[in-house]
Amino acid sequence: IGYKMAEGDDELIQIELKFGGKSNAISIARRATLKELYDAASACTKVEPESLKLISKGRSLYATAEGTLGSIGIGNRSKIMAIGRKGGAEEANPLVMEIAKYSKQVDKLAEKLTESQSEYDGIVKGFLPKDVMDDAKKKIYKKSLQVSEEMMQVLEKLDQIVIDAKDTVPRSRRKVLIKRIQVVYYIHMLHLLYYIHIWLVLYT
Repeated sequence: IGYKMAEGDDELIQIELKFGGKSNAISIARRATLKELYDAASACTKVEPESLKLISKGRSLYATAEGTLGSIGIGNRSKIMAIGRKGGAEEANPLVMEIAKYSKQVDKLAEKLTESQSEYDGIVKGFLPKDVMDDAKKKIYKKSLQVSEEMMQVLEKLDQIVIDAKDTVPRSRRKVLIKRIQVVYYIHMLHLLYYIHIWLVLYT
């Protein structure tokens, strides 16, 4: 897929744009701005500029940044990764919508776990009077276990969703969400074991 700027054909460079596992060639003027690069990438990927994120050599490129492509080191055959979400049919896919529902649930559960960790920190640092510390520990521990169980329930529900091998978008979304749940759960359990160890050392 090619996209050409209206001006500056004598200074055109070709950029390799990677998006969604595919590579596309974009022809653009070396003196083009990052905003113009975003417009070209949008035309190529069919993703609105505000929903796109462009990355070059590990750094994010911002449409509002000043300077030309040449001045920031983007030249012929430079490789740029595009990240963004297309609207339309993919987002209307019932399986994608169902996974998105679970993703929002995981967001809320992750927030609760973060709150629990802050509460644990408060206890360990002695922010609570000793006469209420034991009761507070039990409540936080109970809440943590409840949230962890809900995380596992979401994993089970995700695993029960039947997705055809051809439905690559929902399969990919589910894989990413499962990985996220596993990481959040693992980190939380490490924190919980750490706090239990601290309590045993300090208060027994």
